[in-house]
Amino acid sequence: MPRNEPPIGARRLISDLVETRHQLSIDRDVKTLDDTGASAYFFRGGNLRIREAINRHSAISTVVVICVLILGLVVIALELKGQSGKPPKDNYYTTDDGKTWFVDSASKLPPFDHDGVPAVRCYVFKGGNGEFVGLLEKYTDATRDQLARAADHVQHSQVPVLVKRPGEKDWMTVGPDQEATIIMHISAPDGSEAERVIP
Repeated sequence: MPRNEPPIGARRLISDLVETRHQLSIDRDVKTLDDTGASAYFFRGGNLRIREAINRHSAISTVVVICVLILGLVVIALELKGQSGKPPKDNYYTTDDGKTWFVDSASKLPPFDHDGVPAVRCYVFKGGNGEFVGLLEKYTDATRDQLARAADHVQHSQVPVLVKRPGEKDWMTVGPDQEATIIMHISAPDGSEAERVIP
């Protein structure tokens, strides 16, 4: 290794984590200085395995884990808000358990009256055989009344909701993170991958 090569950083650590079947060999003779001025030694022919790499770079490992967690939270937030990352202006709703659906304002608090029939929110997806409803959503009466009394509806995505799949009888209570996970794993009726459709 050339003597002017910089110290092992995040790129080497990520390589350690990904290449699980390979052993890392690094120079034993190179001595450099880190940002604090302390000596840093790297070893050649050391058969450095993943666990050893994580132990040697515990600070960087912690940063990588935190970044992955933050990225996961961002993905969940975007999935709940829509592909643009902004709260949607409209949502899909259904009155017949997902057989048909319509578009209405996202400010609606399901269940609500639609032409004399209770309407709930539905999530529409597109699979190999066309569009379909993959999940139904509504609030409990208590939660809906609480949101209706609020000055605005900004916090809709922060409260628990009731969800079920079309055809199911029982509703179950889930939090925002749980609902986002369910949405991300919905597949088409034929088993193919499904893409969420945004109004």
